[in-house]
Amino acid sequence: MPTKNLANGKLIELCAASVNRLAQALQMSRNANSLTYDDKGKTSTISSLGNDLEA
Repeated sequence: MPTKNLANGKLIELCAASVNRLAQALQMSRNANSLTYDDKGKTSTISSLGNDLEA
C-alpha cells in the first residue's frame, strides 16, 4: 500500500507541474504587451485584436 501512495503522490506532483506550466503559457499568451501581426503585416498588441471587426 505505501508504494501505491508514493506512486500516486508522484503522479499528482507531475500533473500539478504540468497544469502550472499550461497556466503560465496561457498567461503569457494573454499578455497585453505580446505582439502579433495584422493582415497588412504590421505589428499590433493582442489587446487591440478584434477591435476593427465588422458584422
